[in-house]
Amino acid sequence: MSERSELGASTSPEREARALRDAAAGELALRFPSRWLEEHTVLPLSLGDGVAEVAADGTVSAVVSDVLARTLRARIVLRPFAGADIRAALVANPRHESG
Repeated sequence: MSERSELGASTSPEREARALRDAAAGELALRFPSRWLEEHTVLPLSLGDGVAEVAADGTVSAVVSDVLARTLRARIVLRPFAGADIRAALVANPRHESG
């Protein structure tokens, strides 16, 4: 997948929410247990040219960053998103493990 995220400061909230929902249902997210993504409030958005853009609520621990980098085989670039928005996208995904 070589598609780049086009999310930025001027992106509408509706477009950001849709992008997060799409990412939660996408193949990059499928590489991780949804509970792990929710617990760490991260969500892979795009992968291309050896760089993975990941939605994150603030900073992530070195361990989480390492797991993302190793699994995606890419350098990680964090994109700021509200944790509630990331969690909502994950929970809205039919593959989300509830309970």
